[in-house]
Amino acid sequence: MLTKSIFFTIFLWSHLSAQNVEYLQSETFKQTNMPFSEAVRVGNLFFLSGQIGEVYTDIPGETKLVAGGIKPETRQTMENIKSVLERNGLSLDNILDPNTLKNNNLNK
Repeated sequence: MLTKSIFFTIFLWSHLSAQNVEYLQSETFKQTNMPFSEAVRVGNLFFLSGQIGEVYTDIPGETKLVAGGIKPETRQTMENIKSVLERNGLSLDNILDPNTLKNNNLNK
């Protein structure tokens, strides 16, 4: 059973690695000089990088966290995800597996 599982993983990885990989960044995102892409397309799969509740400021390449706490930050995060998807011809209806990471930054 383990042998079949390893074979399938290797087969799947070799299939995905044979696909064309596109690293996608909007012009606005490029100005932030982040060390990763906004999104990656591998074949017909689309992967978004981590999104947080930030908005762009009037200064090119600068962002700031929205004010007001978790509710406005969550709302802005979803707007940011929607924006990246729409720039690439997709919508929130295309999301298959969202992963949510939460961090409690309370100073103790």
